This record gives sequence, structure tokens and C-alpha cells, in this order.
Amino acid sequence: IQNGSWGAANGSVNYLVAPNGTGATRVGAITVAGQTVTITQSGKGMAGPLQFPAFHDVMNAPNFKTALGIDGSLIVAYAVPTGGLQLVKSADGGATFSPPVLITDSVAVNGSFDMAVDSSNSVHVTWWGNGGPRNGDVFYARSSDGGASFGPPLTVRTETAYGGFLSRGGANPKVASDGLGNVAVAYSCSAVDLSGSYGSGIWISISTDGGVTFRPEFYANVP
Repeated sequence: IQNGSWGAANGSVNYLVAPNGTGATRVGAITVAGQTVTITQSGKGMAGPLQFPAFHDVMNAPNFKTALGIDGSLIVAYAVPTGGLQLVKSADGGATFSPPVLITDSVAVNGSFDMAVDSSNSVHVTWWGNGGPRNGDVFYARSSDGGASFGPPLTVRTETAYGGFLSRGGANPKVASDGLGNVAVAYSCSAVDLSGSYGSGIWISISTDGGVTFRPEFYANVP
């Protein structure tokens, strides 16, 4: 019990459950105002480090990201040395992996990409790639089926002026999603003001429709 005390009136009781390292399920109960809350804690855990079986090109891919799906699946995305990004999944704790799924055949510059899995089990991937209006930009693709397939990539930047600056290019992107339709992609980016002077800063592009479209970008720090 973290807080809460004896008395008569409305109140709250907060509790914390310590990790269960016993390997067996354990059950506890808390009774407050005659109401009993039962807590069942699984003892299932990772017995030791996983050793990934070799799968397509991953042993030669120094840039990779891992995440867990809401169904417990292990998801690994990686940059293929010959170009592009792929994803594999394991539903048995890493013993076996699915065939690779193509995220994009575009080269991720310097292997710069990021992946996130949200509470709806959608997989979000962003990368710094060739192409776009500046022949080098930040791209995004989404899988709404847990990584089984990906939609076409989007350029997240709109090159709309914000605070007197225009973003230019973009590199080292990071992505996050809350599973409620909000997706944020942050990236380092050059910026040019109305006089033509250049600076740099961290820019953010936001989607409120699950990654279907992105709003005009804004900077987190003044370039």
C-alpha cells in the first residue's frame, strides 16, 4: 500500500505490485471498505536472453529496431544492406520468425529509421530517405494489421512556413503513437527564414487520423 489511511469519507488507496520473479502465479487480495480486490500476477517471464535465428539479411544489418505487439509478438524491423526496410515477426518468443514483410524499398539514408507499435497494434515506421521535394526527406508508413502489410509511404513534411521559418529536408526521425489516432514524427531539420538565412532545429509533424495525413510541421526549438 502506497497511500491511504483509516477514516470515514470518500478517499483513495494506491498500491504497487512488485515484480514476480518466482516463476509461478501468485494471488493477493486487498479489502477496502468491505470491497475486496483480487490481484493475480503471472510468474511467466523470460528465462534468459533470446538468440535470434538467422533470417533474411539481418546478420548483415547493423540498424534494426524491436518492439512487442499487444498480442505479445516480437517485431523486428531492419534496414537491408542492399536498400529498403523489412520487418519480421515471431509469435513464439523468437523461436521462429515470419517471412520478411517489405516496409519500403527506398533506401534509409545512414540506416536512419524508427518504429513504434501502439495500443491498437498498428505499426508505425519513419525513415530518412531519398526522394521528396528536396531529394532527401522524412517518410512514414503504417501497418494497420500488426505488421502483416504496409500502406504506401507518405512525406511527412509540408514545407509550410511556421514562425517565420521553412523546414528543409529532415534526418534522424523518431515516431510515437498513442493508439487513439495521434501520431507524432520528430526529426532534426534545417530551416530557412524569410531573409534566406539558415539555421537548424527539431521539427515535429503531427497526424490526428492515425497516420493517413500529417498537419503542417512546427519546430520544438527556435532554429
